[in-house]
Amino acid sequence: MVTNPRTTVTLHQLEVFLAAAHSATFREAGLQLGLAPPTVSQHLRALERALAVRLIQRSPGRREIRLTAAGELLAKSCETALPALDEAFRGLGGSGGDHRPAVRLGCGIAFSAGALPAFYSVLQAAHTEIDLKVTISQRANLVHDLHQERLDLAVLLEAADDAQLEQQRLGLSTDIVLVGRSGAARQGNGRLTLAQLTHETLLLPPRGTMHRTLLEQRAAELGVELHGASEINLPDARIQAVLAGLGIAAVGYDFVAATVGRGDLVVLDVQGFPIHSEWYLAWRAGHLSDDASLVRDYLLPRGSDRRA
Repeated sequence: MVTNPRTTVTLHQLEVFLAAAHSATFREAGLQLGLAPPTVSQHLRALERALAVRLIQRSPGRREIRLTAAGELLAKSCETALPALDEAFRGLGGSGGDHRPAVRLGCGIAFSAGALPAFYSVLQAAHTEIDLKVTISQRANLVHDLHQERLDLAVLLEAADDAQLEQQRLGLSTDIVLVGRSGAARQGNGRLTLAQLTHETLLLPPRGTMHRTLLEQRAAELGVELHGASEINLPDARIQAVLAGLGIAAVGYDFVAATVGRGDLVVLDVQGFPIHSEWYLAWRAGHLSDDASLVRDYLLPRGSDRRA
């Protein structure tokens, strides 16, 4: 007997799949959905069984999500179908289902792995009436989505040069540090210069990210060119590369604090580092719903200065 997938596939499975398709890892997808990574994987496997097709490429040791050809096809269909269903459900009003107001928050990988989980849990516990949907993307995409009204709020590393956005400090900061494997011999005694490290492989965030921009600005101030660097998107992957002896990585200290504490990595004492930067919350003036305003006010510290 052949099972009709329309009778076994759930809307929630498709929502989980689409979030995974737009994420780099199961961890990122889980943060958007408020699910643990193993739960995300379970939903995807159930969807694959129901459709009798593989949607995600899997291999030992792989962390990044990559779609199969079938997965790409389904993702394109979901990108059209799910928003249409959401619109229909909103039109139905109170005729059943979860109709909590959705607030769309965007942020980058660094914030999603640092401050976001604690904030998300506390907010959802305090305001169960709000459905907080998190999108993880690069800075340029977040700003664009604010203007296109695909996001209500976005967390940015340093304020954007954009007069159409209101921005306010979150009262949170991060330090970009250079880390190396413990025990590795390096030239010089005491504080190093960035120029002394250029003979080693530098593992950096991709171009276009604010972390990379801040690194390039600091290198220019020090008269150093960051040539020959390797780009690795995920901070966790950069850390693993350092542990494998592949080079020196630039990462936010919050990503490596535990590993440094265990003695596996060391924060290098380099002139011009750490690079201190602050997180900002951004939104379009006059475009926030009451619920989005509530989330904004919940995020922001009292008495912070607002920038427009």
